[in-house]
This record gives sequence, structure tokens and C-alpha cells, in this order.
Amino acid sequence: PDIQPAPRISRPVAALASGERGLYFTDSGDGVAPHRLQIWDFASHAETMSLPVSSISNGERWDFYHADISADDRVCTLALISGQGNDVHWQIQTLDLVGRTRLWTESFTHQPLGLALSPDGTRLAVVWSDISQIQMRDASTGSRLWLQTIGPVVPDAISFSPDGTKLAVA
Repeated sequence: PDIQPAPRISRPVAALASGERGLYFTDSGDGVAPHRLQIWDFASHAETMSLPVSSISNGERWDFYHADISADDRVCTLALISGQGNDVHWQIQTLDLVGRTRLWTESFTHQPLGLALSPDGTRLAVVWSDISQIQMRDASTGSRLWLQTIGPVVPDAISFSPDGTKLAVA
């Protein structure tokens, strides 16, 4: 029989600040090649940037879970998932879209339910659902800046104010 490759799956991540471009996460579809983070120009109907995203690490296949992009369109953070059922692992990758490089990657056993980059892309807020915590990290290094345990109800949304001085959780 003729075997066809699996189709590539693109997931929209965000419209960029100009409104003329969009950010997409594209699964390679073959289970081997790296995923790609792409910027698509709507007016010209063309890809303007493509950045490989590590999709296999320590023998594990990482798939898209969710993402956020800074208001200045310079930094993007991805939450990736690997495994199934009770054997699930999580990874956060933060990418410099201007320099087209990965700033940092870290694997976790806790679920990053919400991600929010500050408007200037310098800080990353993460909601950890299974341990009821909000963590602030330096977006360029991944260093933990502070950690706050939250009440019995875990928020599923997190966002910075437009000026980056407040953090809203819901």
C-alpha cells in the first residue's frame, strides 16, 4: 500500500500587535522532525519567519499545549506536553523571536495551566494547577523571581496589565 505522510497541523497562537501577522505552532506531522513556530504575513500570504521548536528530548515527544507572546512581539513562551494519563510531563520553552533563538527550556512534573508574558517580554508568570501556585520567572533566563501559593481554587487565566505593573488571575 501507498503510505502518505501525516498532515502538518498548524495551531494559531496569537495575532501579532500590528494585526497584519499571526504566530502559528506547526506540528511536523511525522513524529520525528522538529515542530516549527511560524510567523505568517496575512497581506502577502507568506511565511516571514520559521523557527524550529525542540520536539524530542530525552526520548520523549513534546506536543503543543498552549502559549503566550509579549505585547511587543519579541518573546514567545510555549508550554509543551509529553506522555499520557498519569505519566504526563510538561516543558516550557521561551523563544526570542527577533534573534530567532531559544532563551531557555525547562521540564516540569507540574502542569502549567496558564502562561503570561509581561508586555515588555522580561517576565513570565506561570500558574501551576496541581500545586496551586503562581510563579514569576525572568523570561530571558528562566530564573525564579518569586512564588506565591494560592487558595483552594486554582485560576485558569492569568494576564499582565498593559503597563506590566499588575497581574490579574481568574
